[in-house]
Amino acid sequence: MLRQFAYSRICQDGHHITQTAEKTGSTSLFALALPTYPQEKDLNKVVELKILNRVDAVILDIEGTTTPIDFVHRTLFQFAKQNMHNFLRDNINSEGVRKAIRELRSIYNEIQGNLTGIDSGNTVDDKGSIENDASILNHLIDIDSKATQLKLIEGMIWEEGYKDGRLRGEVYADVPIYMKKWISLGKKIYIYSSGSVLAQRLIFSSTKYGDLTAYITNYFDTEIGRKTDPESYGKIAERIGINPQRILFISDSMGELKAAASRGFQTLMILRDGNSEKSKYPSTIEDFSEIE
Repeated sequence: MLRQFAYSRICQDGHHITQTAEKTGSTSLFALALPTYPQEKDLNKVVELKILNRVDAVILDIEGTTTPIDFVHRTLFQFAKQNMHNFLRDNINSEGVRKAIRELRSIYNEIQGNLTGIDSGNTVDDKGSIENDASILNHLIDIDSKATQLKLIEGMIWEEGYKDGRLRGEVYADVPIYMKKWISLGKKIYIYSSGSVLAQRLIFSSTKYGDLTAYITNYFDTEIGRKTDPESYGKIAERIGINPQRILFISDSMGELKAAASRGFQTLMILRDGNSEKSKYPSTIEDFSEIE
């Protein structure tokens, strides 16, 4: 059965148009209420990047790419910090949490050195240790640590917030529109973020535009490697079974883009609001509408 869907883009004259296409099969990917694309646009900066016909997959960063940086730092990070003590208290019998805390104590001590008043040999079973461990983890959040075990705990705390409605995923308005378009063109979409796979799924499953996880083939976090390590991108290409030259990676981080490019990926830096690395990368866009 053929089903019609629409996506919005900006013409050269600055007006919005709606293009329609037909798709065979389930309506699950095409039943979302999508937004009208933001009206303010500097058309002189629109770049016709004829790149989509040269790639089979698009890999997206989250923070600063699909999701505002402020949402991550001011909403998610603050929520994790505010709920850290209670989470540790309620999960002291979880071996997974205990193991994560032990590793994070070591990371903290490597960063801070031997810190007076912090006994890294304490267990998490006594009240004082819970307070100290909460302080340690909150400090690591403050310095934006990418430690895999920290991201694991953050994701579990956020899961509680998403379940009871205190949190809701946030993405830029163009994200659902162009995810939908890329899927219609036969591209696969992947996410690669420092946040845990759980945290990634939570963001995309709970946006005001609906559940976007139907568009996403798979997710990668730092279990596969650091995002600035070229080896991580080699592993991802091998895992998804696509030639690196047929993969487009979009991020707001120059270090990540250089690592991906060194493994043969096509790369684009996205310059959303708040990006501090503007004009320092050879291929840049301001939003997904510039990708053709």
